[in-house]
Amino acid sequence: AKFGQPDFNRTEGVINVLQYRQPDCVIDLFINIAGITDSTTSADAKILDWAMRERTIGQPLNKTLCQQQFYKRKL
Repeated sequence: AKFGQPDFNRTEGVINVLQYRQPDCVIDLFINIAGITDSTTSADAKILDWAMRERTIGQPLNKTLCQQQFYKRKL
């Protein structure tokens, strides 16, 4: 909830993937939903891992800009 609604949400087995698309990058959060009865992410879910990549293949990734854009989603 702190990051706002994801732009894409999918479940792969016991992992829920929340994808957030910024103007210059994409961030995926991988959340363990094992033991949760519905496949939605609960408030106490733990982020297991995350990935950051550029929006356009072959373009350089500016990690600082990507992080700034992500944090501004809720401001």
